Amino acid sequence: MKKNKYFHVYILQSESNPYMVKIGKANNLKRPMYFGEAGYAGITDWKQAVTIITDSNEAAYAIEAMIKAKLYNQGFLMPKIMWDDLKKPGRRVGATECFSCHVDYAIQLGIEMADIYKEHIA
Repeated sequence: MKKNKYFHVYILQSESNPYMVKIGKANNLKRPMYFGEAGYAGITDWKQAVTIITDSNEAAYAIEAMIKAKLYNQGFLMPKIMWDDLKKPGRRVGATECFSCHVDYAIQLGIEMADIYKEHIA
């Protein structure tokens, strides 16, 4: 997978459970699609709920960290979920970026953190 410079933070949700959310950052558009194909956290119906476009990799890291910190502090971080990678049979992995909040709240928080970053940090 070739990397590009489309830096962004993504918020994924399970289509069957709007309270199963994954937050991450990437520098290409293909990364979020990987999670459903691989069965990340034992879930195959991940869909991208929102993309927060940033100007740099550093900005994406910062906004991602701010969102995750806020969700963690509010008690939404799920314990590590062990899962079998469907793209690499025999590979067992731990998912550590899943949160048990409603996707709408995660999106609202993502927008809020991006605005704070732009106003006070960038």
